[in-house]
Amino acid sequence: LHDTSLINPLRIGASCAHSLAKRGVHLALTYSKNKSGMEDIVKSIRASGAEGVDKLRISIHQVDVGVIEEIG
Repeated sequence: LHDTSLINPLRIGASCAHSLAKRGVHLALTYSKNKSGMEDIVKSIRASGAEGVDKLRISIHQVDVGVIEEIG
């Protein structure tokens, strides 16, 4: 049996966002329901102390990618 509790989309997304921010990439992050979780990710990126992170544009947007009308 595989332990699927270790597969958490928010943690995977947070890891990707941190990695991109460290490379100086501006971020447009999306969430469907957990706005506070996304705000925590942005705070942790800002607090990371990575070079130039204070100059990054980071925005968050509520989007349910399962609903085609919300994507466009």
